[in-house]
Amino acid sequence: CATLFCVTFEKLSWNVAGNVELADILAAVFLVCFAADRIRRRDARVPRTVAVLLAFLAAFLIVYLAGFFNMQTSEAVAQFTKGIVKLLLHFGLLVCGIAVVAAGGERAYWRALRWFVAGLAVNCAYGVAQYMVAKAGGNLDAQIVTPLTGSSTAINKYGAVGTQAVNRINALTGDQATTSDALFVT
Repeated sequence: CATLFCVTFEKLSWNVAGNVELADILAAVFLVCFAADRIRRRDARVPRTVAVLLAFLAAFLIVYLAGFFNMQTSEAVAQFTKGIVKLLLHFGLLVCGIAVVAAGGERAYWRALRWFVAGLAVNCAYGVAQYMVAKAGGNLDAQIVTPLTGSSTAINKYGAVGTQAVNRINALTGDQATTSDALFVT
């Protein structure tokens, strides 16, 4: 539930062996707990949906691993390794999450959905607060995100209309505007 709650909080991340997000840490904890519980109960049964997902994972891994032989630099290998770790982590979360929801039935589904929607609502509320603080000339991220992560972030400046800046709320999603996205009107 904690992973579902903060899965959209991309800004809550640390540069440790790549970009490690809070949701990644919680997903890893969930996977360890899931595996420990299954081992403790000696339960190897999986729903048909999980078996299908594992088949898709195998297909994706084959395609992903085919690219390994085209790498020519150590930086490419490092990026490949980070990518495969993220793929396995996120796919593991999906597979094990589906197994938990399938075992728990409709009640588990609604519980998971409530936690995810609650996380979205918190992210939206943060975005509204971020906008209000930015309009007052402040930076909410500097007060909340930076002390937690050590990284400097702020609301995106999407462009300007005359001398007035146009803010692009990104809340905790980490969405960054690119120069091609910016709107400048005089």
